[in-house]
Amino acid sequence: MEKDDDLMMDKGSGGFAIVASGGAGGFATVAIGSGGINVPATSGGGLGDKGECQTSSSSSDDNPKEKVEERNEEKLGKKKNEPKKLDDDLKDKVEEAKEKKLGKKNIDQKKLETIDSHISKEPTISTRNPPSKFVKMISKLKPNQRKTIEEIGFGSLLSLKVEKISSILGYWLVRNYDPDENTLDIGSRKINVTAAEAREILGVPMGNIILTEYERPRDDEVLEWFKSQFPAKIAVRTMLPDVTDKIEKQTDNGWEFIVNFLVVFGTVFGNTMRNTTANKRFLHHITRDADIKNLNWCEYIVSCLKREKRLWNGLEPFCGPLSFLAV
Repeated sequence: MEKDDDLMMDKGSGGFAIVASGGAGGFATVAIGSGGINVPATSGGGLGDKGECQTSSSSSDDNPKEKVEERNEEKLGKKKNEPKKLDDDLKDKVEEAKEKKLGKKNIDQKKLETIDSHISKEPTISTRNPPSKFVKMISKLKPNQRKTIEEIGFGSLLSLKVEKISSILGYWLVRNYDPDENTLDIGSRKINVTAAEAREILGVPMGNIILTEYERPRDDEVLEWFKSQFPAKIAVRTMLPDVTDKIEKQTDNGWEFIVNFLVVFGTVFGNTMRNTTANKRFLHHITRDADIKNLNWCEYIVSCLKREKRLWNGLEPFCGPLSFLAV
């Protein structure tokens, strides 16, 4: 055994021992060998007061520095993982939101496909000048103008409320109308579509004078006056809204007002025109001294219906008085 002050070392086979004085009469013997480290308990207040501790030489439990480093690494690793975890959670939420949104889109798309599939099975029809334009016009008439409408025999139309015609119903009506027999086949029976029925349904004059149409209106007094109301570009191609706007601005109830009113009526309930313009083809009948009540407006409506049904191919807009059939 070698002795150095309070420290003594005793070398033996397979290891060695260190004996240190513990103060207050105590000491501790630390045996280091192949089996590990042995600190036996001794009396006194020295190193032996710590009790007995036995561990493997490869363990880091007795190395405070290593423990601190391990704890730091654990904390650091946790902090490094936290942002990743937050990113992963955020990505999951984003993906979940996308899936929900996509799911809703898929549902909406299926609804649209179902509706389109149903509608596609039902053929439809369109018309150039629907009754809404006429209804809008009469709703804005002045009291003196409404009185004039009644005087010329069109007062029953002042209470007209039909603004829109179902495109499916419209197709069915035109499809089932027979221009040769002048009947509407509704399945259980056939309804006559004559001037008398037009008179009963619409209440417009059915006089003795048959209205005729010019394919290209002649430049007579009435047509010249009608075109003079508008700027040159509009006069060449006058659309129905141009006429209804003019009526809305008019305050008088004279002949000029009557001409404009009848143009709107003849376009909606007569020939709705393939080129979408206002119907001026009958204006040669509306002279200043014309007896409006003595004109057969009912026969005019039916004749337009017959002609346009024969010309209709089932694909293009229908230019006959669909408003009359629907009412």
